[in-house]
Amino acid sequence: MLTGGKDVYSAPILINYDSRTLQVLNVDNGEFLASGGNIVSLVHREDPEKGTIQLNASRPPGAQGVTGEGRLFTITFLAKYKGDSVLSIANPGFKNTAQQSVPLNAGTANMSVK
Repeated sequence: MLTGGKDVYSAPILINYDSRTLQVLNVDNGEFLASGGNIVSLVHREDPEKGTIQLNASRPPGAQGVTGEGRLFTITFLAKYKGDSVLSIANPGFKNTAQQSVPLNAGTANMSVK
């Protein structure tokens, strides 16, 4: 989820996860960058050995950036083993329509696989 976004055009991001407890099954676009009916380009690459997902979603050429809040991505995981796990966002490099960096605060999510 993104809150307080201003003129967001593309959202490259790296997510770290515990590959001992989780396995990536699917990655989908959220509705945030698709606002106004735009088709969003989504590229992702998982590295299950390192427990990382590299994602980049961007609006089509000529589209304006998006301001507001909403879901950027939906990541579906398979729980492999019981235990605590942390998802963390590293290296967020969001860009605006002028391809300038958009400042943001990234966070972590603590999960418990039961």
